[in-house]
Amino acid sequence: MEELILEEQELLIEEEALFLNREMLTEVKNLIDDINDIKSPNHLKQFIHPQWGSILGSEEDIRIAALKDEIELLQLKLSRGAGGMSPHDTLGVGYHSAISVLENRIKELS
Repeated sequence: MEELILEEQELLIEEEALFLNREMLTEVKNLIDDINDIKSPNHLKQFIHPQWGSILGSEEDIRIAALKDEIELLQLKLSRGAGGMSPHDTLGVGYHSAISVLENRIKELS
């Protein structure tokens, strides 16, 4: 009887270990996917001086580039469902609103 209880406990421990390993592997896979898939926005990068690292250019062009980068980041978060949200959640609607505001600001500057 004791052997049966010990075997059941060992099975439970093994199941828990497998579950934790599966969770960890999923998390690592998501991190790797994030590293490989994310292309950081590069609108502003075109204004960075290669030697100094300073941003050079007209104020208007730099503002537009920064706004375009922000739009791309928001769209990326929205498409990936940041925080488990769907496009119809309050956060998703907020992202759409923010994107719309930034796009309108770009139109103003252009």
